[in-house]
Amino acid sequence: MFDFKKLILSFGHAVNGVKAAMDDQSFRIQVVIGAVVFALAFYFRLQKFEFLILILTVISVLTLEMINTSIERILDLLGRGFARRFGGAGNRLKNFHSLRFLAASPSKACKSLRFVLS
Repeated sequence: MFDFKKLILSFGHAVNGVKAAMDDQSFRIQVVIGAVVFALAFYFRLQKFEFLILILTVISVLTLEMINTSIERILDLLGRGFARRFGGAGNRLKNFHSLRFLAASPSKACKSLRFVLS
């Protein structure tokens, strides 16, 4: 049977997730960049399909940022004991994951820009 109370609780968790994401500076920066991209898309009067590609790109960048922040927070929770036991592996994991995000963001932006300009 459909449980409406669980649905409401799930939406509450999602709203709390948005609040938590907006507390992160990197996520806020990505949101601002996404807003600028959408403003430019309206200014240049992109076609619907081109705009859809931009929406998907911005969503994927924001999703990557949330994954990156989640991994960083998990590693922070594990703390010094984890770093001592595994020889600084926590910091290396954080650095590697941040690099993956840094490499993916411009790549996605360039692919979208190439598609829009062609």
